[in-house]
Amino acid sequence: MHCVTISPANGFVLVCNLGEDAIEVFPIAPGTEKPLGTPMRVTARAGSGPRHVAFHPNRRWVYCVHELDSTIDLYDWSAKGQKAAMTLRAGSTISTLAMGAAHTGNSGCEVVVSDDGRFVYTCTRGENSISVYRVDAKTGLLTEQQRLSCGGLVPRYIALDPSRRWLVCCNQGGAGNVTVFAHDTVTGRLSETPKTFEADTAMFVLWV
Repeated sequence: MHCVTISPANGFVLVCNLGEDAIEVFPIAPGTEKPLGTPMRVTARAGSGPRHVAFHPNRRWVYCVHELDSTIDLYDWSAKGQKAAMTLRAGSTISTLAMGAAHTGNSGCEVVVSDDGRFVYTCTRGENSISVYRVDAKTGLLTEQQRLSCGGLVPRYIALDPSRRWLVCCNQGGAGNVTVFAHDTVTGRLSETPKTFEADTAMFVLWV
């Protein structure tokens, strides 16, 4: 199990079951003896290894980044009461790797959707890259518009700060560091050269 994400309406918990190529969708029943109900299993592509999911602000699309084959899939989402439907969009799969790169030694890690739903960001370990994708407003499909170095080794986590002016990347490998990229909210693009801060085994960042 690699990720727990609450749906936008707080009705479900999505859990990425990397080991069984599935996403478990648990209905939430607050105030009951067992607040998590029996999950619905959404089968992912064989050998993909779903790692993290993120909802689009329109509440109809879910993006899943896969660890084992370094890809992103788009799922269509709907929910009513204690029932949810989550369906893989045919033809939506794209690689997080540079064109021609081998899968061996690389693994997809994190996925982030911008507040306005216009951009999706991912990081890939091994290749040690961050990718920026433009979201088609009608279909939700992704088109790569920028790819750059994460500024360290083994990017474990990326996040936009509360102002959305910066994207922070936690690089776990080597001596470890945190790289901070300027973020253009209009174009979605990141600065090519980040500010770098030493941080031993950096894995996660949270603003409180």
